Amino acid sequence: MRTETTDIYADLQSKLVTAQFEPGQRLKPAELQGVYGCSANTVRDVLLRLTNLGLVDFALQRGFRVRETSPERRKDVTRFRVLLEQEGATLSMEKGGVQWEARLTAAHHALSHIERQLATSGQLEPMMTLWSNAEREFHGVLISACGSPILIETFAGV
Repeated sequence: MRTETTDIYADLQSKLVTAQFEPGQRLKPAELQGVYGCSANTVRDVLLRLTNLGLVDFALQRGFRVRETSPERRKDVTRFRVLLEQEGATLSMEKGGVQWEARLTAAHHALSHIERQLATSGQLEPMMTLWSNAEREFHGVLISACGSPILIETFAGV
């Protein structure tokens, strides 16, 4: 089974964001090639794109590794994301209209539903990817009507 590059990128990004790899863990294109049924060059291309998001580090002669981070960096990234989201949400509320509100309500409903399931089951691990995707969707919709492609692009990369 051959997986499309966009699917590989989305899957690896999701796994990195949800900590399914250890910080500093080596990401070997040859191994990932077997997982995704694609060429090692395709995997290298995806990993290089993920370095732009700050999720993966690359060093010559050392290869790709999951980026290690500190509590201070996570706090700073969170603060920056909140600033972007506040601006994007404010602009979206001004410009969004009924269709944006409907999409936002649906995304909020999905996220709330998953969070209720998590609270009652107490099992985070099996639902982490589902929650992460719903959370990303909600926050993406929240700023989607802001009218600023650069704000949306920057927010997606944070």
